Amino acid sequence: MERSINSSEKEALDNLIFFKWKELLSQPFLLNFSESLMGKDNRVYALYLTQLYHYSKHTARTFALVAVSHCNSDIRYMQFCLEHALEEIGLEQLVLNDLHALGVPLNADEIPPPLPETDLLIAYLYRIATYGSPVQRLGYSYWAEGSHKLYGEFIESVMLGMGLQKKQRTYFYNHAMVEDKHFKGVEEMLAHMCRTPDDWQQVMKTASITIDLIQNIIKAVLQHYSKLIEHAAPEYEVLNEISS
Repeated sequence: MERSINSSEKEALDNLIFFKWKELLSQPFLLNFSESLMGKDNRVYALYLTQLYHYSKHTARTFALVAVSHCNSDIRYMQFCLEHALEEIGLEQLVLNDLHALGVPLNADEIPPPLPETDLLIAYLYRIATYGSPVQRLGYSYWAEGSHKLYGEFIESVMLGMGLQKKQRTYFYNHAMVEDKHFKGVEEMLAHMCRTPDDWQQVMKTASITIDLIQNIIKAVLQHYSKLIEHAAPEYEVLNEISS
C-alpha cells in the first residue's frame, strides 16, 4: 500500500527550502553583482560552470552508493537510487559543452580543480551516501530537483542579461526539462521512506546543510571572480581567454 506524505512535515520542509533561498536571492551583494554583469562578462558564469562540473560529476556516484549502503534495506528505494543514478550519468558533459560554447577549450581532465567550498559539498554528499540514514540523500535531491522553481527565474534573467546563447546554457535548459520527472520520483520516495519524525528531521537537516553549501559555492565563485579579473587566480587563468 502506498504511503501518503505527512502534510505538516512536508510543509515544514518546503518552508525551510523556500526561505533559505529567498534569503540568499535578496542579498544586496548578489543582486548588485548580477546587475553589474549584464551583457559584460561571461567569465563568472564560466567559473561557476567549472564548479558545477565538479559536483554534478558525483551525482550518479553518490546515488549509487545510497543504493548499496549497508544501511539501506528497502528494495524499492535501492531500485530508485540505481535508476536515478543511471539517468544522471554523464550530466557533467552538458557543463563541458557549455564551457566549450563559451570559448573555453578544456577537456574533462583539464578542468581546474574545485574550490574548497565545492570540495566540501562533494565530501558531504559522499558522507551521507555512505553512512547514517539512507533518507538523508533525499534532502538534497528534493530541493535540487525542484531548483528551477526556486531560483530558475533569477538564473534565467542573469544568463539572458549576459547575452548567453542557448548553446551556452544547455545544462540549465536540459536539466530543467527532466527535473519535474525526477522531482516527482523524489517526492514519492519521501512518502515511501519517511516513516518517523526522525526521518523527516534527517531530510530537513540535509536540505539545510546542502543549501548552505551551495550558497557558499556561489559566494566563493563571486569572490574568486575578483581574483580572476586581476589575473591572481592562476589555476583558472584559462577563463580569461573569454574576457570581452
